[in-house]
Amino acid sequence: MHRRKFLRTGLGTTLALASDRASARSSRETPASKLGKRTGSGMSAYFGDYTYSGSTTPALVVELGKPWKFVCWADAQYVPFWDIDGVWVTTEWFETLGTKTPYDFEPISDKKLRYTSVEILEIGPARAVVHWRYALCDTRPEARIFHDNTTAEEFHTIYPDGVTVRKVVGYPGNGEPREGQPKMWEVGELLLVLPQGSQLLEVLGQDGVKISNIAGDSYQHRFSSYAVATIDFEQPNLADSIRRLCQVHPPSREWTEFIWQGGLRDRPEPFVVVPNKQEWFPHARCRTCGGDHPETSLVQWLAIWKHFPQWSGDEYHIGIPATEADLARRSVSLSYLFVDPWVHPVAASNPSPSLPFDPQWNPPRGTTWLLLYGVNPGDTDHPRRLAASWLHPGEVKTLAGRYLGYEPAERAYRFQATGYRVDFELAPAPGLGQINPVVVVEDWAYGNPKISLGRGELPVGSYKASRARNRLVVWFEAEIKNLTPISIEGRTEAPVL
Repeated sequence: MHRRKFLRTGLGTTLALASDRASARSSRETPASKLGKRTGSGMSAYFGDYTYSGSTTPALVVELGKPWKFVCWADAQYVPFWDIDGVWVTTEWFETLGTKTPYDFEPISDKKLRYTSVEILEIGPARAVVHWRYALCDTRPEARIFHDNTTAEEFHTIYPDGVTVRKVVGYPGNGEPREGQPKMWEVGELLLVLPQGSQLLEVLGQDGVKISNIAGDSYQHRFSSYAVATIDFEQPNLADSIRRLCQVHPPSREWTEFIWQGGLRDRPEPFVVVPNKQEWFPHARCRTCGGDHPETSLVQWLAIWKHFPQWSGDEYHIGIPATEADLARRSVSLSYLFVDPWVHPVAASNPSPSLPFDPQWNPPRGTTWLLLYGVNPGDTDHPRRLAASWLHPGEVKTLAGRYLGYEPAERAYRFQATGYRVDFELAPAPGLGQINPVVVVEDWAYGNPKISLGRGELPVGSYKASRARNRLVVWFEAEIKNLTPISIEGRTEAPVL
């Protein structure tokens, strides 16, 4: 049973736990000093004790009233996961490794939670925003940060349908490069955590993962086998187990987006959308084919590992193999798909430690990557349509108010109200729709809004509205296929949000 401290989710509430960040970073104490409760909105969040696979530690949990929920658990270093009937799925984190060290540098090595913290910046009927901060450190008991100060922060903006924008901001270190030249910078991965008592082949689907684009071209990545891990992360046989998407399906070199979906058996399936545009997902040219796209790697032979999440002991090591017998006692993890926007040209040849450090090769500090992800409710075409909706916003014709542009990190059309209202027409891109569009109105001070989409005022159940830091957020439960008028009108006589 979870001991919950609920976060207020009402209109007009913004809850940040920033003042508790220091205590959360240095211990496993629950930062509960500012927590409250609201019910009935359809979205709720709490920070409290959470039990998974025999361990109970603090977690930040966002619930949507669906069969899956969003969990950031202390025993997993607050990595954001979707919990799908006990199987946890993440799109991973910022990660690197250098030529002069055998260690990976990543947040899951921070077992004592020295550098990691999580907070909820916004929670309301229309959305939740989770903020996760961490450092890229090694596996020693006194964990060392790569190049002294390599860190990252992530913003996960979650809407009532569960569709989430993940914004990753990476800060490669600019201190002493004692770990050598970074071989790569990774930001995306499909990683599963299997719960205690499960069986691998009962969790994984036989069809593997479908990788596609909006136009409908696709490649089905099926797993060759799984193995009790004999893979050494520093040996060539790991490379033998990996294929690049651009190798096995050359047409993917020209795709403008990559949609990953599937992998699970008898459960709703996760999906991830990776844009192939520099302004949304900066990347170096692929070292495998030379194309202008991030490098996508496919694991052929599945292996399970027990170094994450539930490691116990004084010294932590990455790549500790697990067997299915281990699953009777603990959770294990496995990965089957990676996306690396920055891979050093000589990384495949296991470069010498004497390779000169080139700071100009790194992505600049503050580089931002965007991914869209979530859980598919059942329509196999849903991720493709969502990707089209996100990557190709509609045309806006403003009738009242001022249009500030489309913000992909929020999946939102942004406006400034004029005369306590915003009126506009939204025209989807030709042949594409807009699924559950989001409107954000800055500096809203006009009370509870009257909202219409198409003709007539909408019933409350067909949209969600909330206010955070003087911003009105409206999420519409609708798919727009044609030119549609949208109106948001303030009610100055009504109570403020």
